[in-house]
Amino acid sequence: MQSASARRTLRSWIAQNTALQAALAQTGYSEKAILLTPAQVGLFFKFLGEP
Repeated sequence: MQSASARRTLRSWIAQNTALQAALAQTGYSEKAILLTPAQVGLFFKFLGEP
């Protein structure tokens, strides 16, 4: 998967999960972010599960 496609997919998953959106907002997440903090990655595992 190309990086642009991966970003679109990730943003789509975030948009569909309002609880994840709220938790990410508390960490300072911006949809323009390219890098994620360890706390943000942990939230993805918590809400979406491990890959």
